[in-house]
Amino acid sequence: MNCGNPSTVSSSQHKTRPAAAPLLSRLASLAPALDAFIESASPASKEHATRPLERRLRRGLTTMWAEQSRRLLEHLGVFSWRFVAVEAQRPLVEAGPIPDDALARIWQSITSATGGPLASLLNGLAGDGIRRGHNAGTLDVGLSISFDVDHPLAVDYLSGYGASRVAGIDRTTMRELRSLLAQAAGSGWSYDFTAREIRRRFQGFSNPSVLGHIRDRAELVAVTEIGEAYEHGQWMVIERLREQGIQTDKAWLSAEDARVCDVCEPAAAAGWIPSGNEFPNGRHRPLGHPGCRCALTIRVADQSRVVPVG
Repeated sequence: MNCGNPSTVSSSQHKTRPAAAPLLSRLASLAPALDAFIESASPASKEHATRPLERRLRRGLTTMWAEQSRRLLEHLGVFSWRFVAVEAQRPLVEAGPIPDDALARIWQSITSATGGPLASLLNGLAGDGIRRGHNAGTLDVGLSISFDVDHPLAVDYLSGYGASRVAGIDRTTMRELRSLLAQAAGSGWSYDFTAREIRRRFQGFSNPSVLGHIRDRAELVAVTEIGEAYEHGQWMVIERLREQGIQTDKAWLSAEDARVCDVCEPAAAAGWIPSGNEFPNGRHRPLGHPGCRCALTIRVADQSRVVPVG
């Protein structure tokens, strides 16, 4: 290509210029395919942005559960006499290894002592996740909108966030613990065998997830919490543009593989819809469920693309 002075272009080169129109037409015809490529890359872009945060949260969870397991076994030692000496030798005393009120008091003391560091970590990671989602949303719409951590939508999301999430995690852990102790009672486990099962269960809660891309409970929590924060950041872009009178459309992007579920598939099939509308699954944005891999994409709506001048 000649990038010099236009006056130096030869007459033969002038004769080829009309071919530019058909070329532009062909490029325009490729635009839908290009859009599809960009959209298909969005879940992968989200994964790239959120994976480091998920790893940090997963480490925080496993650290908390290891400490909770250690403290729990210290407390439960005083109840060892209520267990059988050998598995399935005889029923447990009073049909249970630990009175429920005593277990509740023990668990409350443990969670009060162990939840603070994870709550602080969650707050920081969620804020980072919101910022990364917000930045991705601004790229989608092609507008420069700086992230503002003091915006009410960010403040409301993060207010009490870490503490409330840790409380929810602890409630689920308590249900798991009660279930395990009920199994110990019903199966006649010894105290030593029960203690080994508690340690194993608390080591990242290693029971396999029903989701093919999730290894265990620690990863499920991490993917869900960071994913929700990221999508909230994208939603902030929609709301901030709406405040300025700019309407947007949105689309739900799935991974488009055999693991896409019945919750997310109809939302992805809906294509572009006005951002104020719900997707067919009744949700305004991903996540569709815990561990969801889907992502939102945004564009400025047709009626907002021409901005009056003057």
